[in-house]
Amino acid sequence: MKRLVVGLLLAVCALLLVSSVSAQGTVDTCFGLAAEDCAVIGAAARNTENVTSFNLNYTFDLSITGLESLATMDASIPSTISASATGTGAFTVNSALQSQFEMSLFTDGSVTVGEDTIGGPINFVIADDVVYFQNPETMVWEGQAFSEISSGLDQLGQLGGLPVDPTTMVPTDPTQLTEAADPTAIFEQLAAIGLDPAALVTIPGFITYTRAADTTYGGVSASPFSFTADLTTLFNSAQFAQTLSTLSAAVAQEDPEAAQGLALAPLLLSQTQLNVNVTQFVTVDGFVNGLTLDMTGALNIGMLAGSATAPPIAFDISFGVELTDLNSAIDVVAPEGAVMTGSGM
Repeated sequence: MKRLVVGLLLAVCALLLVSSVSAQGTVDTCFGLAAEDCAVIGAAARNTENVTSFNLNYTFDLSITGLESLATMDASIPSTISASATGTGAFTVNSALQSQFEMSLFTDGSVTVGEDTIGGPINFVIADDVVYFQNPETMVWEGQAFSEISSGLDQLGQLGGLPVDPTTMVPTDPTQLTEAADPTAIFEQLAAIGLDPAALVTIPGFITYTRAADTTYGGVSASPFSFTADLTTLFNSAQFAQTLSTLSAAVAQEDPEAAQGLALAPLLLSQTQLNVNVTQFVTVDGFVNGLTLDMTGALNIGMLAGSATAPPIAFDISFGVELTDLNSAIDVVAPEGAVMTGSGM
């Protein structure tokens, strides 16, 4: 029964990501998007899954403020944390190699904690079954055979040096992936105690999915598909409160601590704001050539602690990636002057 504590949220996430049928009803996996538009984004997603090569550009930004609210617990906690990065790269499938692919990623970024900033380039290349990494201190490229790194991770996992064995992280049977992504079992358990996660998805104002006017993205004409999940609306809804209450009652006998946590959840969530937007850009030739993710949120620690003057802890995360030259001939080249390490020295 303990699985039900997190099962509800997992089920809602599954409903947002995959086409599924709950135990008590069907889910509109287009989330109100017009049928013809839903078909366009669906086909583009399937096309993009089969892309074998591309170049990319990406950006990442993170900002956390209001951490002074935690100063009573630890005076060394800074009031703000921020990070940013930009990068370029390339990817191409090469089934003739042990790695099955070649890629490069060149990143320049920085992290600021309070008044202290660190940063610089982080670059790596995987080419011809060799993994190259540019030492950020010496700027010298160092290479090691892909087989050695793969074997080393396998042995480390088997010896207990890693929390999990990397060889068991990906099922060898492809059908296991489908089974892992199927939320039916969770739905059935939730239905047994009278819950239907599908009903939460239909809460007015929770999910918004629209197709905007065509624009230029990555130098080509593209249609933006914007998906927004306003979790603040979900958290403050009567349906969600009732769902938590039902779930708390269901687990109370077997897991009193979990039931107590669920009982306190409405108070915590009432002081929580969370909004997520994902925009995908679909080109005229039917591919998703870009994606942006924006996530904003805040937690009013002060109000929870009975202080009206403490600022909320707020965060803002944004990420964007642009793909170009899809399915074109991409040549990933090993860096010149690389020093081989391991047995390849």
